[in-house]
Amino acid sequence: MSEPVRFLTSFAQSVATMALYGPSHPARQRAVDGAYRILRDLQVHDAKPEFSFLGDEVVYGALPLREMRDWEWAARLAAAGVQRREF
Repeated sequence: MSEPVRFLTSFAQSVATMALYGPSHPARQRAVDGAYRILRDLQVHDAKPEFSFLGDEVVYGALPLREMRDWEWAARLAAAGVQRREF
């Protein structure tokens, strides 16, 4: 699994965990810490990673992430008006 895909998967798990558990639940902190750690790993190679969500397509920088095609979170983010994330 590529680092961008690994990060997006962890990010989605973190968001889902945040929605599932209350603010003081330890699973929330673990999920956020895990996503942050993976983001920092990604930033070793790309200091400012950029993701775009175009319907069912996910683009990392200028590269489409084929393995993320039809990723349900891309559609959710796009529907919420999130078309681009920069970290």
